[in-house]
Amino acid sequence: QMDAALTKILDAQPRIAVTGLNPHSGEGGLLGMEEVDEIQPAIVEARHMGMNVQGPIPADIVFVRALRGEFDGVVCMYHDHANTARKLQPAESGATLYMGLPVIGTTTAHGTAYEIAGRGVADPGSMTAALHFAIQLAVGTCQEV
Repeated sequence: QMDAALTKILDAQPRIAVTGLNPHSGEGGLLGMEEVDEIQPAIVEARHMGMNVQGPIPADIVFVRALRGEFDGVVCMYHDHANTARKLQPAESGATLYMGLPVIGTTTAHGTAYEIAGRGVADPGSMTAALHFAIQLAVGTCQEV
């Protein structure tokens, strides 16, 4: 899903990173076997399908590498791994793209903030960014992810 979506967005083959599930991506089985038994075989299969995929890469360093430009997308094993990187950016200007859905899925870069609902203090910037992103994807003019 990510490969196809990013290929459309970038008009080029994306470089995709896959995080590990366990600390330090399992240390070759020392800290868990999921990387050895499940994640690495899936990466090998993706490569055989022609995808440019690397991993498993520890979740605590993959986004540093992505921000340096090494990757166009990151597949995370946990929601919180993915959102940590997103939430380091200003919430008022960001949006999140959900892939693998039958329709375009974007959302704000923050939670619901029920504690400020109805008080007139919410910043609509992230919602505007999410809607703008969805429109760009729908008409095929996406400039950046």
